[in-house]
Amino acid sequence: MASPEGTSTPGGRLVTVRLSGTRTGLSEPWPGHPALDAADVRLTATAAGGAHDTVSTQARFVPWGAVAGFAGALTAGAAGTVVRLRRRRRGDRPAEPVPTDTNTDTDTDVELTGATR
Repeated sequence: MASPEGTSTPGGRLVTVRLSGTRTGLSEPWPGHPALDAADVRLTATAAGGAHDTVSTQARFVPWGAVAGFAGALTAGAAGTVVRLRRRRRGDRPAEPVPTDTNTDTDTDVELTGATR
């Protein structure tokens, strides 16, 4: 696989020529990279005459869209539960309809005073 920076060998080595004291960025395509994983990357540079240096870094792969969606759903569910529990504790329920008395006959009305008629 050839790249503008150099040539990648099948063993994963990148062969390139750089001038002393210059900086460059290297990138390699990674088809089929993991969706949720971690990787450690180590780069070793060796110059003619035996000078060499090694640098390493770590990469974390996290599907942020799925994480944000899950966190949003979890937060909405928790908020709904809190609201429901607070309403239940305070008794904020919808008022029940008061039955209307359609009886207009006053002779059958009972007065609950204990007195007889």
